[in-house]
Amino acid sequence: MAREKLLLLGFGNVARHLAAFYASGADSSRLVFATTRSAEHVAEIESLGIEPVLLDGTSSFERLQSLSEGSFVLVSFPPDGTTDAIISQICKAAAKVVYISSTGVYGGHEGIIDHLTPVDEAAEGAGGRIAAETLWLRNGNTVVLRAPALYSADYGLHKRLASGHYKLPGDGERFTSRIHMEDLARIIDAVFLSDIESGAYPVGDVCPCTQKEIVTWLCQKFDLPFPDSMPLEKAHHTQKGNRQIDPSYLLQRLNIRLLYPSYRDFFAD
Repeated sequence: MAREKLLLLGFGNVARHLAAFYASGADSSRLVFATTRSAEHVAEIESLGIEPVLLDGTSSFERLQSLSEGSFVLVSFPPDGTTDAIISQICKAAAKVVYISSTGVYGGHEGIIDHLTPVDEAAEGAGGRIAAETLWLRNGNTVVLRAPALYSADYGLHKRLASGHYKLPGDGERFTSRIHMEDLARIIDAVFLSDIESGAYPVGDVCPCTQKEIVTWLCQKFDLPFPDSMPLEKAHHTQKGNRQIDPSYLLQRLNIRLLYPSYRDFFAD
């Protein structure tokens, strides 16, 4: 399938890394469009060689429908209970849609999480995300990627530790997973070019570990003080999970190897 147009619905960290991935040589000839609700961001998007689409009325939604036809579409904006219902209908004629979700939809499920693990509909904070997934999957052209904690050189747990704002939830013995945003961008690209069936798949690195393990390693690596703890019940719901994400099914289907199989691989140098 010819790669001609990429439509980025939302222009946060994930979309920026995918755009950078293409600009670095993966497919620098592709036409890239990105939506924004703020006129203040238009110039910034243009400076990156991306055509902005300002969502400011009915006419902008009509343009989205035209741009999405036959295009690859990345959806990375958070659910708000309204927008997904509108835009998922607009994008029915897209060549393929990748919707970025969260492993938070697995809620209280513990242990190994793979492509067969059901969502936890009672999970705190997961209802809106599950509803948005359902809307997009109805189109039959969507692959949902459920991502754990994201990180890069400029974003992630190491930055929170350095700022002094991080507190270890409970005893830190709950398992957690993560994925480098460059690897996520490569997975998104591979999905666009694949014949994988519409559905939902967890993504992550291949070395889940306890919260205490990664915090200890990062503090030693960057010569940071070990953070204080907080009672688990006071932690944000995103920090209460105890999940080991197994992305092997998707990685094998896409025939892709991660650049950073664990956080140690990225921070090793």
